[in-house]
Amino acid sequence: MLEKEAIRRSVWTLMEKMGISRFPKPIEGRIPNFIGSEEAAKRLVTQAEFHDAGVIKVNPDYPQISVRRRILSSDKLLIMPSPRLSRGFILLNPKTIPKRYLTKASTIRGAFKYGRDIALRDMPKVDFDSCRICCCDSGWHTNR
Repeated sequence: MLEKEAIRRSVWTLMEKMGISRFPKPIEGRIPNFIGSEEAAKRLVTQAEFHDAGVIKVNPDYPQISVRRRILSSDKLLIMPSPRLSRGFILLNPKTIPKRYLTKASTIRGAFKYGRDIALRDMPKVDFDSCRICCCDSGWHTNR
């Protein structure tokens, strides 16, 4: 088994044992939702990198829904890969979404409704990518 896959499996197992995984389940094979994801989103938006960014990329996974909602509420452009990149990327501009629908727009279904498909070549420069989910003090990281 590859080291990355072994790490994933051990994290999924540990999360289930600790009782911190949340809907959707099963968590194996995905970026798992967890108790505390909303608090993590609150902490993320206090970072200087978030404040300085105008265009932010966030994965469509469920635990990042609070991050997507906060990006849109902060009048920042949101770029989200479609699930499994089936439709490439989606660009959401909060200036074109009625305020009362920002929460809905932060969901996958809402992103398809309120965002627009965007080709990689037409994508604006991403200032901040919140898709890194595992890192250490020295900066090494892995995606899902």
